[in-house]
This record gives sequence, structure tokens and C-alpha cells, in this order.
Amino acid sequence: MKTFKEVISEEKKLKTQKGSPIKRSKYGVGKLIGGVLYFHRQYMSILPEDVYDKNINILYDSKYEDFKYNIIKWDIKKDLLTFVNSPDFDTADEPVAGDYVAIKADGTVRKGSTKSIWHHKWLWVKDDYKGFDVEESYRRSEAWLTIPMIEFSKIGNKAFWEKNYVPEIDKMDY
Repeated sequence: MKTFKEVISEEKKLKTQKGSPIKRSKYGVGKLIGGVLYFHRQYMSILPEDVYDKNINILYDSKYEDFKYNIIKWDIKKDLLTFVNSPDFDTADEPVAGDYVAIKADGTVRKGSTKSIWHHKWLWVKDDYKGFDVEESYRRSEAWLTIPMIEFSKIGNKAFWEKNYVPEIDKMDY
């Protein structure tokens, strides 16, 4: 069996069934989807200081100044942040996104909530993250990507995911 360092060094080889690579962003942490980077707040230092300062000041000046968040969603092109409280990020294999506070381009702040789930949470942290077993999370991604005919457009729906894929994953030895 390969060591985790050997496995993770091959992460560029991990791909969806359509061939899209699954790897951490160029910042060494984070999941990049369509110009938006998702990462754990522990790695806020990857943000340009002016982006962080602008957005955190808007958050603190809003009625949501006490909002607790553990995930950052960074729209890189617009330099806008969404602060997300994923309630089960460290405990669920595919965590629920949860409540969020989004900063818009005009400086307005909007609070919302979603029940969508996230995949490949190991991308959002570095190998030494202590909140969950990063290696196990990687191996889970590696395992479920072998399931034939995954409907990627639907797997963000928790009920769909749990009905159609979790039973298959539970049968796997990863």
C-alpha cells in the first residue's frame, strides 16, 4: 500500500470520468471551480491582504458582524468573498454548505443558506490539517470516482447523493 505522501503526490492523476483533473489550486490549498476558490478559513493567508481587508471590514460593519464561518468562497476575478458556516465540515464525508454571508460587488451584504453538499473536502485543506483525516478523505474521493456513470450535475443534492452513491461507497474498501 502506498504512503499518503506517495498518493497525494499523484493527486494530479485523480480525474473525473470525463477527464477533468481533481487537484488543489495553485495556492497549494482550495478547490477551484469556475474561477471561484473554496478553502478552509485556516488558510486565509492565501488571500491578497487588500481583498481580505475590504471584505472583512464590510462583514464587520454589517448586521452579520458576529457570523461564525469556517469556509471562504473567493471569487477571484471580482475579489469578492462569501463567508460560509459549514456545520459538519470536519465530521461529514460530504459536508453541507450551510449558512453564508456574501459580499456583493457594490458592498451590500446578503445572508443565505443552502443544503447543497461538497465533495473532495481534502482539497480545501493542507495535508497536515487536524480537523479530519485528510488521507481518508482523499481515498474516499479516489474510491467513489470509480463508480460508473456518475451524474455530476446532481451530486450536490444530498438526498440524491445518499440514495444513489453512498450505498455503493459503503461497499468499497478504501
